[in-house]
Amino acid sequence: MSVNYDYVIDTIKNLYPEKAPLCLDFGCGAGQIVERGLESGLDFYGADPYPENRSEHYEESVKEKASLDGHISQIENDKIPFPDNHFDVVISNVVFEHIADPKKALNEIARVLKPGGAFLALFPTKDVWWEGHVKLYFAHWFRPKSKLMHLYLKSMKTIGLGLKSDSETPDEWATHYQKYLQEYCFYRPMKEISALWQQVFNAEPESLAYEYMLFRLSQSRCAPLLNNFAARFLLEQICRIRAGRVLLVRL
Repeated sequence: MSVNYDYVIDTIKNLYPEKAPLCLDFGCGAGQIVERGLESGLDFYGADPYPENRSEHYEESVKEKASLDGHISQIENDKIPFPDNHFDVVISNVVFEHIADPKKALNEIARVLKPGGAFLALFPTKDVWWEGHVKLYFAHWFRPKSKLMHLYLKSMKTIGLGLKSDSETPDEWATHYQKYLQEYCFYRPMKEISALWQQVFNAEPESLAYEYMLFRLSQSRCAPLLNNFAARFLLEQICRIRAGRVLLVRL
């Protein structure tokens, strides 16, 4: 996901070409984006609840990086530990598919954003084809507790597909990741996402799917051919079904 880190930093700099904005990574994990932002001259902070299923790994990763000292905070009781109207930009990279109550999180993001601030979020919605956590197409399209989901996961792992694991049998792997998708992943339709953004920010989120795909393909030989309506439509659809949504809203 390092291309996402670079894209986020590039987008922030394009949004604020004449100043270094105060930025927050909501759901910062091990602080990779915060670290990249600081290296690029941005004033960057991160906050994460560090839930039980990943707290040890991430907290150890953060503590090992001296450059992040004082820049990473823990979210407790769903409250971002910063005052109102504090940040110019809040970003969130593949986090919202893990949030059971997105409206509560969005309200907190809106609270800490300054008037005129921007919120950039990258995450998959229900219509995405690729399930990136287990690295299989359509794995999240099954009913969460269905035997069919387990059979699909097990079958794909049996033929060598899916997230690599040398310590589990295909059946154990399927059980493990079916439970993970049930408990930690919440895929929502874009219609619901748009309504939530509208309720909290009083604005429709703007899709940056085309810009995101152009950024990913910027080093490709075909990049000069992608500046037209047909290419825009195609790249937006590829982003939607393979990566998810890239949404920007301004207060």
